[in-house]
Amino acid sequence: MPDFLRAFPDHDHIEVKGHKKLHGLVVLYRRARYRVRASKTIYFDEEHINTSSPAEKSPETESLPLEEMRRRRGGTRTTKNVGVVVALEDAAGGNDGLVVSTCHL
Repeated sequence: MPDFLRAFPDHDHIEVKGHKKLHGLVVLYRRARYRVRASKTIYFDEEHINTSSPAEKSPETESLPLEEMRRRRGGTRTTKNVGVVVALEDAAGGNDGLVVSTCHL
């Protein structure tokens, strides 16, 4: 990564990786144009896909059988796949900005 970043001296970046992974995602942006307002890493193995399921741990969900927890999370195996969402705002203080999102599957 350091060699890559040297090729873009006027840029900064957000880098995310899955748990215990050596590689991941990068969002690169020009420092003079944008600054990070917020960012969020999404660990797909930890996301609930069943909307009727509570997203937070509770005494009720911790006592569920393993198969039910897998169904709620959609997990048949651990993938360590990740996504990132970055909100960039205008570094000059204008009203412009953008949201960038990408994932590693």
